[in-house]
Amino acid sequence: MAGSTNTVLFIVLESFYIRVPFIDLWRLKDVTGLTTFLCTWFHGFIFWSLISYLPIYYQSVKDLTPISSALALLPNTASIIPAFVLVGLLISGTAKYKLIIFLSWSLTCIGAGLLALLDTGTTTAIWLIVNMLAGIGQGMFFAALVFSSQATAAALKQDFAFGSSMLHFFRSWGGVRFPLCFASFI
Repeated sequence: MAGSTNTVLFIVLESFYIRVPFIDLWRLKDVTGLTTFLCTWFHGFIFWSLISYLPIYYQSVKDLTPISSALALLPNTASIIPAFVLVGLLISGTAKYKLIIFLSWSLTCIGAGLLALLDTGTTTAIWLIVNMLAGIGQGMFFAALVFSSQATAAALKQDFAFGSSMLHFFRSWGGVRFPLCFASFI
């Protein structure tokens, strides 16, 4: 409750009382900008939740050691980088990013949803493939949302560096807010 109150207070202060705001809310007035930063916020939530809670799953359900659970997370994290690079090259060549954002949402949601179905009887091959699917979707997000942020900045004739920093701020903010909320249920 206090975190939500502080967030609202922060937005009000940034909007009306600060001469040089930390977050320029003009980016949130544009539909593409608002969508980009909301997607980034939820991407931070999903990414950090999976990175935080999958090792707990592997240790408690699959009875793996801490080192083994970190290695079991490798298909998820290792598939992020190739997806990031391929999407970056694809968007650089085509200048189209909206379909890729939709596809990355789809892969991430399908992968995360399938992860919720894992249990003690799930074979290693299945959870490796499901982890890779979620990782590929997340990696696509990392690249596609950067291009979306840059496109918003170009359309509004604003600073590119500021857009990138806001992108990372929203991803970190999403990564901090929700995993902490879910930690109370464990």
